[in-house]
Amino acid sequence: MRAHLHKALLVMHSPTDDLVGIENASAIFTAAKHPKSFVSLHGADHLLSKRADAVYVAEVIAAWSERYLDMVPEPDEMPTDGVLVGETGNGKFEQS
Repeated sequence: MRAHLHKALLVMHSPTDDLVGIENASAIFTAAKHPKSFVSLHGADHLLSKRADAVYVAEVIAAWSERYLDMVPEPDEMPTDGVLVGETGNGKFEQS
């Protein structure tokens, strides 16, 4: 296991995971250098079989990774001509 990835690391683990024990997640997290984060997925199974668990994980990954990616334009980089459309999150097709 490489301790020097030179990348941000997000470790997610469920204490009720029957396939991968907490000792594996703990070893990875302990060996990694900062920046790193650990999220406990209480009640989730290894494959995130429940839709609510999968949605939660997706939202956490999206929010967490935004800090380390240059995907979100700064307000001064927003287009001044044309239309900017974004999803509202309130439905499959609702946009603002």
